[in-house]
Amino acid sequence: MGTTVNGFEELDAYKALSDFRIYVFKYLTTELLNQKDFGLADQIRRSSRSITENLAEGSGRFRFMDNYKFCSIARGELNETLEHPITAHDDGLRSDEILDNIHLRFQKASNLLNGSMAYLRRSAKASLNN
Repeated sequence: MGTTVNGFEELDAYKALSDFRIYVFKYLTTELLNQKDFGLADQIRRSSRSITENLAEGSGRFRFMDNYKFCSIARGELNETLEHPITAHDDGLRSDEILDNIHLRFQKASNLLNGSMAYLRRSAKASLNN
């Protein structure tokens, strides 16, 4: 029986970021390790994990702008992680189909994260006005 969590794990942005991280890891990192490209595989592992780690850390901050700062870091890591599959594709290590699927997941995650950040910014502004 699982526990009920009322936190970052229930956020649509977290779910989309997690889906992006898992997809990139599954369809890229494993193949790179098989091809002995350990450097790029390690970069992907670290940047992709940092995406959701920063979102989680930010959600533990109870000030809107503190949370926003960590979301901003997560957005940077999201973009860095997207660069790695592009590099792998350019190097002939991944197919167009995999890169297209990564781009779709990236766009969804990016849109939801940007929406969360806009909410945090509005909430911070509203709390200053009260």
